[in-house]
Amino acid sequence: MSEAPATVHVLTPTKDRPGRLAEALASVAAQTHGAWRAWVIDDGDGAGLAAVDAFADPRARAQANPGRGQVDARNAALAAALAGGSPDRDVVMLLDDDDVLLDADHLAAVTARLARGEALVHRGGWFEFEADGRREPFDPPTTAASLREDNTVLTVGLAWPAALHARLGRFDPAMGSYFDWDWILRVLDAGVPLAHLDGLGVGYRVHDANTSARKAGARSDAFARFTAKHALDVVQKDHVAVHRERRGEGA
Repeated sequence: MSEAPATVHVLTPTKDRPGRLAEALASVAAQTHGAWRAWVIDDGDGAGLAAVDAFADPRARAQANPGRGQVDARNAALAAALAGGSPDRDVVMLLDDDDVLLDADHLAAVTARLARGEALVHRGGWFEFEADGRREPFDPPTTAASLREDNTVLTVGLAWPAALHARLGRFDPAMGSYFDWDWILRVLDAGVPLAHLDGLGVGYRVHDANTSARKAGARSDAFARFTAKHALDVVQKDHVAVHRERRGEGA
């Protein structure tokens, strides 16, 4: 008897945007790899709980954030995934509530790569500018060394073996919005290879609510903690700023 396919546990925090969440979940439900669970953690007014209920797919489950903020939400989703799965063979994947998987074979490609050995799997995609409908590709060359200068990895569809959390623990709440870059560096520092999937398979939606042009307050404080933790000499910027620089347009 052949072994059952690995389950991909999709971690999705959400806050007060049920329409976007429904589109994100629909992009997971459209995957050819049907062994997935979406763990939605509502960090807002409960609209995400209602959206998952209306989505009516038993593979998508929702709960209120037991903590506060996006990192606590992701850690709650992670805890649910590890408790409800088989960490020795399952996969963890990130998908924010305003992003989408564009390639219906994304989960299949992720699990096929991880079946060959542990890796941190990432993929290029499209910036989708909602203000005017533009789409621009983002798939810059990325190495473990270059990731200490710029974060050129989209969190959309970023995946790794669930077993890594037994070694490395959960996401660091002190990193705030930089939890993803921190996690990437922690995984690479542990000797896990970076694996790039071909094709532009994910969609990163750019809108007023998710651009990080504001560098004051908690975000800057988190950036300072992040750079000190990893001894980095880098400038604070978001993915759109990195994209603009690499297109030769400046920050």
